Amino acid sequence: MDVRLAYTAADMDESAPVIVLVGAHGEQAERLAALARREVLRCGLMCVPVADWNRQLSPWPAEAVFRGGADFAGEADEFFDEMMAALPRRKHLCLMGYSLAGLFALYAATKTGAFERVAALSPSVWYPEFRAYFAQHLPAEGTEFYLSLGRKEEKAGNAVLRSVGDELRAVQALLGGDTPLVMHDGGHYTDVERRMLAAMRWICRDA
Repeated sequence: MDVRLAYTAADMDESAPVIVLVGAHGEQAERLAALARREVLRCGLMCVPVADWNRQLSPWPAEAVFRGGADFAGEADEFFDEMMAALPRRKHLCLMGYSLAGLFALYAATKTGAFERVAALSPSVWYPEFRAYFAQHLPAEGTEFYLSLGRKEEKAGNAVLRSVGDELRAVQALLGGDTPLVMHDGGHYTDVERRMLAAMRWICRDA
């Protein structure tokens, strides 16, 4: 797995977090690195590329949500194992993902306590049976979570996608009252990188 270090703070040391961003690559990774540099965020940013999101990030097989779209192959366990083998062993390792990568971030947190903080942005928690799975496999105690959603996502034309708000609030309740759920203007694809930057600030807030 070709995990790339896209950004590292000038004063980086072992006390600073390393943010593992699933799904970013190429120009998006470069833009996020530039934003982190502009904000002088004290962290490292490692980008994990994903070749086939529906196959690699889905926790178990499921039918396609969109007509004509690809089914979900359910190979997240294999992707998780490859990712963990490629990552450095650090105390302050954090995980972030958007959309299906946000779902994967939540799923990964049920499989390891290696991540100190997890940011799931517009996570695909509408995924079949995910809430039930999460309730039975809660993340390690002490893991901190940041959740965000676009306000228009709950008004999607697709009934499955429209359930994301209720499902995400249920996940928030399972994680506890201190877990932030930040609501943003717009839909699923609105201001993606700005929302990622907000999550990175939250992760680095005491670095």
